[in-house]
Amino acid sequence: MKRFSTFRCGITLLVMVILACSSAFAQTINVTMRLNTATNRDTLQPNHVVQIRGEATGTVTPAITWDQNTGIVMQNVGGDYWETTFQMQAGATMRYKFWTGFSATDGTFFWDGWEGPINPANPVSSGDNRLFIAGNRDTTLALQYYHGIETMRNQYWRPYVVKPDTFAVYVKVNMAAFMETKDFDPDAGDRVIVRGSPPFDPSNAWTLDLPLAREIGSAEGGAFFSGAVYIPNSAITGGNLQEFKFIFVKGANLNWESTPNRFFTYTVAKDTTIHWVYFNNQKPSGGNLVTATLIWQMNLGGLEKLGLFNSGVGDRLVVDGATGWNAATDPANAIQMEYVPLLGLWVGQSLFTKAPGAGLEYKTVLLWDSSRVDPASPNYLPGLDLTVPLRYWEEPSVTGTGNRNYTYGNQTQQLVPGDLGFDYQFFNGLPEEGVIETPITLTFNIDMTPATNVTTNPANPLFRPGIDTVSVQFYGCLLPLTQGDGLYTNTALRLEDPDGNLVYSGSINITPPAPYDVGFRVNYTAGAGVTIQNGGGNLRGRSYYQFVHPTKVNSDGSITWPSAFTFPTLQWMDSDLTVEDPPDLFTPTSVAEPENGAAIKTFSLSQNYPNPFNPETTIKYQVANKSHVRIEVYNVMGQLLARLVDRQQVQGAHTIQWNGRDFTGKQVPSGMYFIKMTAGSFEQLRKMALIR
Repeated sequence: MKRFSTFRCGITLLVMVILACSSAFAQTINVTMRLNTATNRDTLQPNHVVQIRGEATGTVTPAITWDQNTGIVMQNVGGDYWETTFQMQAGATMRYKFWTGFSATDGTFFWDGWEGPINPANPVSSGDNRLFIAGNRDTTLALQYYHGIETMRNQYWRPYVVKPDTFAVYVKVNMAAFMETKDFDPDAGDRVIVRGSPPFDPSNAWTLDLPLAREIGSAEGGAFFSGAVYIPNSAITGGNLQEFKFIFVKGANLNWESTPNRFFTYTVAKDTTIHWVYFNNQKPSGGNLVTATLIWQMNLGGLEKLGLFNSGVGDRLVVDGATGWNAATDPANAIQMEYVPLLGLWVGQSLFTKAPGAGLEYKTVLLWDSSRVDPASPNYLPGLDLTVPLRYWEEPSVTGTGNRNYTYGNQTQQLVPGDLGFDYQFFNGLPEEGVIETPITLTFNIDMTPATNVTTNPANPLFRPGIDTVSVQFYGCLLPLTQGDGLYTNTALRLEDPDGNLVYSGSINITPPAPYDVGFRVNYTAGAGVTIQNGGGNLRGRSYYQFVHPTKVNSDGSITWPSAFTFPTLQWMDSDLTVEDPPDLFTPTSVAEPENGAAIKTFSLSQNYPNPFNPETTIKYQVANKSHVRIEVYNVMGQLLARLVDRQQVQGAHTIQWNGRDFTGKQVPSGMYFIKMTAGSFEQLRKMALIR
């Protein structure tokens, strides 16, 4: 009996083991896989395709195959992150690779979408594929990174170093558009860096260089640059905003993106990747490049009327930024501007090769002569307290002190648009008509209510009414310089709130001449030694800009200014500050009617027609009385090309044609030209466009 009992127990145990094993192999589990494609070396986007292709022992649902018909397709869950969940028989083994494509049949360029060789985490031969052996419970695998090169890597490799108490932010930029035009040449030593706000740069000076490495063999001729920024966990607070920009370094020059600051929001201190972008959001043209001459025209009448520019003592002008920011260290390599007497303008030009739609960021820079900082010189200008001596990057009222921008066109000659409806720009946005020549008292009003609320002032210590002080700090505008004070380090104007309504006001007496546009920021104290100043950045609204409005624009072009002017109340803002539209200084407030309704007979030059033209255009003009008349054609540099009329003409209406040829009979190229009429003391100029 005892032996039988033992035998029966053994049979029972064996059956139980067999049943348990059968149950295990019949069991199905859920498997979740996550993938990061930041390491794909092609232009993969979240709307493209990521599949898991491979083979398995046991059942996988949906079925996995080695071709585009595989049932396991990953879904993008934000940026570089992809995820999928499928069912797998417990104990089954799956060999697989991630496949990426622009569609299910059009793979990314490296090995037609396939990954490189993988060393699996499990000690099982996998044929250089990834490997997963299913257990008996639902499983979420650790994050895997797409393997985009030929060198073997471990299955759970990372493109950055994993450090304790530190997390990595992996960033990536595509430089193809700038490599295409030779503006950026990594083979010649040009580099790419990242700069940003804290915690990227704890000082918030945006001067800490975070270098990126070129991804050799990446798409579009090795156009991708990437790297990790390492940040202490202690520096991160969930919900904080991280601002940054990509910069390429060419020699000693920094070429910043002209886009708004890029940003992301921290959630927790966890390694992450930021999806790749094109530098300046500019895609390569695919061969659709245009070589063109860009022409800048600048009017310095306002600057000269203020006494702040005189070419006779050596003051000069350049355009900076369009070919790199050179004026700080090497102004000779910026775009030089020359005075063209015919136009009464400063003109600069440079040859570019770019795709239509590309953006150019620039500013005009005033290069003062060294005598301007010599107190013993009659040319001395008090207040030139610049970081880079004798150089002043204009802080235009028309951009709220931000950089100017031009969108590249498809013409072979392109005239950069002007300010205030003119064909040319005004330095700092200041026309001659905008110079106030009588004493004036200016009153500023700032509503500080938004600074007291965490909703409208989340990034700074809140303003404390009755405790903190408020002041206007003039920033980069020409007003303080005309008063003998510094452009950037000048005496702040203290504001007061006597009635407690949180609108702070203050006045300043201005001695003429002075500009009608005023750029400034607002400071408020926030405890001992702490001052909060709003504004900053490179775009419109770096500073507030407000304008004095004239009492009257007279019919003779002169302007009557008030003796006192109160600016409209501005709301305190942390950034993107208010920039007012300037008043019209060019249309008379009232125009007298001609006496007795009689028509006034005058000299005049009409606009040519057609315009643009090819190959010929018609020019009509009026002669008020018998006079010697000249009609001449000039190019944008003021060079005389053709003289169409040069003789005595009687009173009346006249017409002449120009066939687009110069003195020698040679056809002039497409571009901008000027037609000039002279009759006695009368002169008038019109712009023409020839498109061949």
